[in-house]
Amino acid sequence: MLNLKKFAVTGGLSSGKSTVCSFFESYGGHLVDADAIVHRLYSTSSICKQKVVDLLGQAVLDNNQLDRQKIAKIVFSDPQKLRALEDIVHPMLFAEIDSELKQIEKDGTSLFAVVEIPLLFEVGKEEAYDYSVCVACDERVAKKRWMQSGHDESEYIKRMSRQLPVEEKAKRADFVITNDGDKDDMKMQVETIITKTAGR
Repeated sequence: MLNLKKFAVTGGLSSGKSTVCSFFESYGGHLVDADAIVHRLYSTSSICKQKVVDLLGQAVLDNNQLDRQKIAKIVFSDPQKLRALEDIVHPMLFAEIDSELKQIEKDGTSLFAVVEIPLLFEVGKEEAYDYSVCVACDERVAKKRWMQSGHDESEYIKRMSRQLPVEEKAKRADFVITNDGDKDDMKMQVETIITKTAGR
């Protein structure tokens, strides 16, 4: 069984993390989509659903399904409820991620895997990965992208207040990818990282 290299991609809101993950995937990496796992937990795990409803109330349901936008609106305005929600979701999320990574390693079809984890350092999960990658971009650009995707500025500020400053993430990361809007350049930066870590 080959030793699976594990990359964790982090960064601020709308910094380009998903794009970077897609580039890793294009170079043969296996993408583990943490956001999709949370979505799956919300929609298919009766245990997760009941715990979230117990915490936040029936108002977070839409057609008897958890509504992520309603959940976000509540928890990002209430730090205590946000922490409580994370205490529910994070153990399930990281158990699912670990399970997927073990399966990828068992299958032996990929040399590396990449996981997008915005709160990598905040939750102390960096040691679970071989390499951490921070995607950094100008905050004004990130905020503009966030608002262009249909969100408002106040929500950006609330969510980013939960995260470490991008500069701190960059200091802690093994690699930093600068996103100045040039996707070809970002892809080259990913390729450089893959080349540097090959054989390690």
